[in-house]
Amino acid sequence: MCIMDSQTKIDINADIGEGWNDAALVPFVDSVNIACGGHTGDEASMRTALELAARHKLRSGAHPSYPDQDSFGRLPMAMAHDTFCAVIGAQITALSTLAKSGGVTLTHVKPHGSLYHALYIDASLARAFTSLIPKSLAVVTMPGGALAASCADAGIPVWFEGYADRGYTKNGNLAPRGTLGSLITDPELAARQALLLANGEPFPAIDGGQVALPRLNTICIHSDTPGAAAIAKAVAHALRSKSP
Repeated sequence: MCIMDSQTKIDINADIGEGWNDAALVPFVDSVNIACGGHTGDEASMRTALELAARHKLRSGAHPSYPDQDSFGRLPMAMAHDTFCAVIGAQITALSTLAKSGGVTLTHVKPHGSLYHALYIDASLARAFTSLIPKSLAVVTMPGGALAASCADAGIPVWFEGYADRGYTKNGNLAPRGTLGSLITDPELAARQALLLANGEPFPAIDGGQVALPRLNTICIHSDTPGAAAIAKAVAHALRSKSP
C-alpha cells in the first residue's frame, strides 16, 4: 500500500532543515523531509522548514536520525531498544507538535542516513521503528527490505524511493558514500537517472553493468549535494515533462 497509488506524477522529495539553501531547492520538489534534532536541527530550523514547506504547498514529513550530530547521522550506532524508541519517538513528536501549532499536517516519516540503511536490513529494528509511526503517516524507504515488510505487517503505507543524486551498485544498493561514483553532481546525469528510475528502466551501476529497480513513488535529491538546486531543477523538468 502506498500513499502515491492514486498519483500519475512521480513525487520529488528533498531532505531539508539541515543548514543548506532550502529556499533555492524547494520550488522544484513536491515533498520535504525535515531534520528534527538527530543528525541536525532544532526548534528554530524546524519552524523555518515547516513555514517554507507550507508556503510552497509541499507535503511535509519527519526526518529522524540516530543522535549523531558529529557525523551527520551517517555512522552506525548501537542502541538499546528502549533508548532507540525514546530518541526516535521524541524527534517525530517534536516535529509533529511544531507542525500542529503551525497548521501543517504531516504526511510521512523518512529515516536519515545510517538509520535508513539499518532499517532496510534489520527486521527487529524495523519493527521498533514502525511501532513509533502514527497510523496517519506513511514511511519512505527503498523497495524491499525489512522496513517495508514491517510497515506492510502493521498496515502502514509505504512510499518507495530512489535517488537522482546517488550512484547504485549492480545489486540495487546505494554505493557507499566516498566511493567513486557514489555522488552525482551533474544535473544532466541526475535528471537522466531520475527519468530511468521513474520509468522502471535499467540504468548504469557504478560497479559495471546495469541496475533496475521496481517502479518508484518518489525520487530524492539531498540538500547537501553540491549544486542541489540545479539538480532539482533539471530533475523536475525531466520528470514533469513526461507527466500526463
